[in-house]
Amino acid sequence: MIQPTLDRRVQYLFPLALTSILVLGISRLVLDNLKSNHSYIFRLYNGRQEHNKRAVFVLPKDRFKESCNVFEGQWVWDNVSHPLYREESCPYLVKQTTCLRNGRPDSFYQNWRWKPEKCNLPRY
Repeated sequence: MIQPTLDRRVQYLFPLALTSILVLGISRLVLDNLKSNHSYIFRLYNGRQEHNKRAVFVLPKDRFKESCNVFEGQWVWDNVSHPLYREESCPYLVKQTTCLRNGRPDSFYQNWRWKPEKCNLPRY
């Protein structure tokens, strides 16, 4: 059996290298186009969202006062109005987002709510 020379090995690698460069270049173009605001996918999904947008009206009693900073406050125990729902009764929660389905033995964490210092949060 005759050993291929160095020139033959290079001839075999050249089409492989050229194909790899072409595939990577085309992949880059496609992915850059998907990131662009002018891409077909962006226009398709962004256009759908604009049709579904509706105005949201907030009643005056539910508006925050300018002195209200919702980021300053504390967690308070509330076993009267919380929890707003039970994890097992909500079909939209997947296992990755629920503590009870992942083995947490208690449900006391559901009775805490955030209370800002100078205002009240409305219930959603």
